[in-house]
This record gives sequence, structure tokens and C-alpha cells, in this order.
Amino acid sequence: MKEAVLLLAHGSRREEGNQQVKKIKDEVQAQDKGGRLYEAAFLQFGCPGLEEGVKKLVSLGVTKIIVVPLFLVAGNHVWKDIPQVIDELKQKHPGVKFIITGHLGASSKLSDVIADLIESGA
Repeated sequence: MKEAVLLLAHGSRREEGNQQVKKIKDEVQAQDKGGRLYEAAFLQFGCPGLEEGVKKLVSLGVTKIIVVPLFLVAGNHVWKDIPQVIDELKQKHPGVKFIITGHLGASSKLSDVIADLIESGA
């Protein structure tokens, strides 16, 4: 089974913000020892969009996509919009298994990141 990780961010009208997400994708990919493919995609205001990102991965022969929502809080995008779009993509790509991980704010390690930011800014 060929696996991929799709890092999904909201997207920004400022391209610099979208480039930061792509940089995060590159950094996470560099740490991956599992040989997965990686793609960054955006729910709004950025390219590629979620559907485009999935199409690219599927065209590369991926049969399992782990979607990681880069969202701080569990708002409508996390609870409603992303699962709805993924359900539609499951119908379009029945041979692909989709997994949606928890969002960033759901991680118990987020407090460590925040503490690190405080210490680095002090």
C-alpha cells in the first residue's frame, strides 16, 4: 500500500502564509522514515486545493492518504467541512483509504510548543 500524508491548512490570501505551510510540509517529510509521499493543500485561499492535492497523490499511485488538519481549534472546518469533502473524495476515489487525524489543537504536545515559543521570546 503506497501511503501519503496530506497536510491541510486553511490557506491565506497572503502567499507568504501558504509558503510557510509548504515549508512545514518539507520539514515533516524530511523527518519521515516511512517513505511516504507528502503534499500540502488548502481548504481556501491557496493552491493546491484539497481535491487537487488528492488528485495529484492518486495519480502517483497512492492508495492511503493520511489527512492532517493544520487547524488550531475544532471549529466548523474541522468538524464539518473537512469530513464532508473527504466523504465526497472517497466516492470519487473508492480505491483510496482516507484517514483524518486530529487537528493541531487536539495534540497534548501543543503546550510544549507554546512554552517553547514563550521561552524563545523571553
